[in-house]
Amino acid sequence: ILAGLPVSQELVRVAAVVLEGTPDTIFNFNQFDTATGAAGALASYPYRPLRPSATGAALDHVRQAVMTTGNGWRSSTPTLVVTFIRGASQEPRAEVVAAAQALHSVTTRIVSIGVDPLTDEDREELVVVADTSSNVFDLVALEGAVQNGPDAFLAAFVEPVFIDADSNAVVVTTVLPTAIPTSSLTLSPTVSASATASASASASSSLVPTSTPVPLLCDFIRSDVVFVYDGSGSVSTADYDAQLGVIAGTGGQLLDGSPDSRVGVVEIRSGPRVVLPLAINNSRIQLNQALIGLQRVPGAASAVTAAVTLAVTQLTSQSAAFNPTIVVFTDGLTQETDQEVAALLALLASEGIELVLASTAPDASATTSSRFGPFATSLSLVVDALRTSEAAAFNELLRASVCLQASTSSSGVASSTLSLSTSVPSSVAASTTSLSPTATPFAPFCN
Repeated sequence: ILAGLPVSQELVRVAAVVLEGTPDTIFNFNQFDTATGAAGALASYPYRPLRPSATGAALDHVRQAVMTTGNGWRSSTPTLVVTFIRGASQEPRAEVVAAAQALHSVTTRIVSIGVDPLTDEDREELVVVADTSSNVFDLVALEGAVQNGPDAFLAAFVEPVFIDADSNAVVVTTVLPTAIPTSSLTLSPTVSASATASASASASSSLVPTSTPVPLLCDFIRSDVVFVYDGSGSVSTADYDAQLGVIAGTGGQLLDGSPDSRVGVVEIRSGPRVVLPLAINNSRIQLNQALIGLQRVPGAASAVTAAVTLAVTQLTSQSAAFNPTIVVFTDGLTQETDQEVAALLALLASEGIELVLASTAPDASATTSSRFGPFATSLSLVVDALRTSEAAAFNELLRASVCLQASTSSSGVASSTLSLSTSVPSSVAASTTSLSPTATPFAPFCN
């Protein structure tokens, strides 16, 4: 996009903001005279994981902090905002709507580019931000257009957003609410479509397109999962926040991939509490909203057994629990007696509830055992995976519990035959004989 624009202080000025919990300005309108300089600043900006999504706050930041004369914004010049959004905001929808409407009132057009995978709810928010579906684009499709050459990218994005086909001038033909003037606003009458296409071609060599949609992580088993995280005084603030980030990412992946599954959250402290009740209508948005604003309470005691018992109550109080699973983040220490721990483990066994332990201890590994049993993984391992992607974190923490698993040969190598439950349709089971394991970092994907 930058390569197709005549970036300079005289013609097209550009600014950039990163969308996260507290939005951050990467650069302002008055900082760069070339597209190359702006692209370099974007490329050098570090990714910071575990940040919440706050689209409304980012839109307000653009309007209030970036669109100022001191930062090089020209109020008499057409202003276009291009947003890249992955997932619905963790803010209430009303806040996003208000922020979008306020930004529309001072800009010419807002374009939303969706970063897959997106749910229907995510796409609804893209339209809320852009005001109309004609201003909504798909990142995977645009990357595919880049792969197919400059003409394809010109037709897929540059032309609908910037180019007036009749005059071959770079313009914005506005699609706006009726309260805003709808004149066609020329950005640069001297730049032709062919020049724009040539510039786009020069930029395409540095892009790595995604040619196919991201597949589902696995064949999901309908599951009821309660996350139990450590909010006791023995956990550092960094680890407290890391637990919430992991729950948001991995729980969100489960809810996205298996809408019939349910997710709940319980906090370990002196008196454990339910942060998010297990409910059928929980979605990624409900999960994120429950986690926003939570803070560690210094000095709180560790009552792991009581918290897990509360999680058991969440599962057993449902009319029917599917693949009931409790994921516990703990250092293995608890104020309860050995007899109370033993009674809890017996209760889990009698109810058929799987217990997945993730250690919060800094020196723990997946092979370490606690009073509650062996750790399946550690918080540090899942956080490292989350820095790569939510999918990687999901595979590290939840895959073995909520996915149909590939069978293994006697040598321990995954074979091409899947271990399928009897509830899987025969047509699906028959198709698995031709499958071979993949070698991707998040593999093997089932089916």
